[in-house]
Amino acid sequence: MEDLLRRIAGRDEAALEQLYRQMAPRVYAFAQRRLENSAGADEVVSETFFEVWRQADKFRGEAQASTWILGIARHKLLDKLRKLSRQELTEWDEEALQIADPAPETFERIAARQRAEHIAHCLGNLPPAQRECMHLVFFEGLALADVATLQQCPENTVKTRLFHARRKMRDCLERRLEKESP
Repeated sequence: MEDLLRRIAGRDEAALEQLYRQMAPRVYAFAQRRLENSAGADEVVSETFFEVWRQADKFRGEAQASTWILGIARHKLLDKLRKLSRQELTEWDEEALQIADPAPETFERIAARQRAEHIAHCLGNLPPAQRECMHLVFFEGLALADVATLQQCPENTVKTRLFHARRKMRDCLERRLEKESP
C-alpha cells in the first residue's frame, strides 16, 4: 500500500484506483458506522480519497498506510459530524414540537434522543484529547495502538486519557441525571 501512495504522489491515477478498491470499503464502513447514512458515508469516502490524491506526497511512512488513510477519513468524518450535529439539534427541536403520538415507541425515541444528548454534552465537556480518544475507541472501534498512532502519543497515554475520560463522563452523566430526577 505504501508503494501505491508513492505512485499516487507521482500522479499515477491507476495507483489511486487500485488503492481506492482496496481501502474504500474500510473507509465507507468506518464512516457508515458513525453516520448511519450511506450518502454521508459516500461523501466521506470521496473527500478522503480526494485528500489522499492531493496529499500523498506527505505520507512519511511513520504509520501504516491504512492508518494514515483512516486518519484522513476521521478528520473528514468529524467535520461532517460537526455540521450534522448543528443541523440535527434544529431538526430535533422541530420534531419535539410535532410529537402528538403517546405510543410507547414515541417515548422510547424521545428517551434515546435525551440519552444521546446527555452523552454528546458530556463528551463535549471533555478536553479535546480525551474526547477524541473516547470517540475513536468507543464510536469508531479503533484499537488503542491505532489511536496512539493517530494522536501521535504512546499507547499508555491513550489508556490514561481513556481512564480519565470515563471517570469524567460518569460524573457528568450522574450530575445531569440527578438534575432530571423529580
